[in-house]
Formats: sequence, C-alpha cells, structure tokens
Amino acid sequence: MKYIFFLVFILYAGLAQSQALNENNPKKWYVPSHAVSQFAGDLGFLSVGAGYGIKENKLTIDFLFGYLPEFAGGADIFTLNTKIVYRPWYINIFQKQHYFVPVKFGLYSSYSVGEQYTKLNGEDYPEGYYWWTTNTRYGVTLGQSLMLFSKETAKIKAKEIFYEFGTNDLLLFSFFDNEEIRIYEITHFDCGIRIYF
Repeated sequence: MKYIFFLVFILYAGLAQSQALNENNPKKWYVPSHAVSQFAGDLGFLSVGAGYGIKENKLTIDFLFGYLPEFAGGADIFTLNTKIVYRPWYINIFQKQHYFVPVKFGLYSSYSVGEQYTKLNGEDYPEGYYWWTTNTRYGVTLGQSLMLFSKETAKIKAKEIFYEFGTNDLLLFSFFDNEEIRIYEITHFDCGIRIYF
C-alpha cells in the first residue's frame, strides 16, 4: 500500500509539472522545480529532498530522505517521506518583490526503513494487540512561510523559508482517546527552506 501511495504522487506530480513546464519552460517534466531541507517534524532530525511546484507553487509535492541519529531518537533511523503543502494565498511585501504566506496546510507520510518496523505485532504480542504500524506515520501541518525572489536572470529563482506545527495519526488518536493529554504534547515544530530553480 505504501508503495502505491508513493507512486501515485510521483505520477501526479510528474504529469502536473509536465503541463506547466511545457507551456512556459523548456525543462523536462521530470526535473524537480526545487530542493528542500527540513529540520525535525516527524520526517527525521534532518531531511533533504526535491519536489515539484504546481499552480505557481501554490501546491508543492516533496520527496525527502530523513535521518534521525541515535542521540536524538535512541537508534539510527532512516525515513522515506512524501509531503504535500498547499498555500491558499500570498501577500506581496517589500514593494511586491517578495511574498509572505500567512497560512499553509500540509499532509505528509513518513516510512521508517528497516525490518524491525514492518510488523503490526511482534512475536511477544497476540494478533491484533497493536492496531497501528510502526513503520508508517501520516500527519498534518499548519505553518507560515516567506518567499524571497531573486533576479530573473539568477539560477536560483526563489527561496522559501518556512516553519510549521504538526502532528501525526497516532498522536491524534491518543489525544482524543485520553483526556489527560494536552494539545502541546502531541504537537511538533519544524522549520526549513525550499530553493526554487
């Protein structure tokens, strides 16, 4: 299932990017529109990757490789991640040379690589004891960003600096299932940068 989810988004991003690039740009459809790096946020201590912008970058789809070192997570963990971000509107700032994004919404999936994360139940637990997988998390984010544009002749067209607050499916379930858990206990913070070319 996780591979189907991943492939559907790759195909969708490729087709959408193909239309946009064929109309305005000689780049091939499969060439990403940006690179992205993110600190924290359920994708790893640090994650890096590339993605595609759709509809003048109001919607972006990113594919990231994440790493959580032992000192931060108790074990070295590698993750494969897909992230979709929607920016409903932009506000022109600094004499209309840059954009402020007052709110952006995101969805993500994160898959932890390794056989130790693939089973619903370990050998020590009866069938159905755990209903969730240990290898995959799905989540939502809410944040803001600043788009800084370069000169038209520059190779780097723009930089987007962002921050977000988010949570995942398992934490949300725990929040609604346990009245003692507070919203700040299930919320993570992340920040990062996208570089458009």
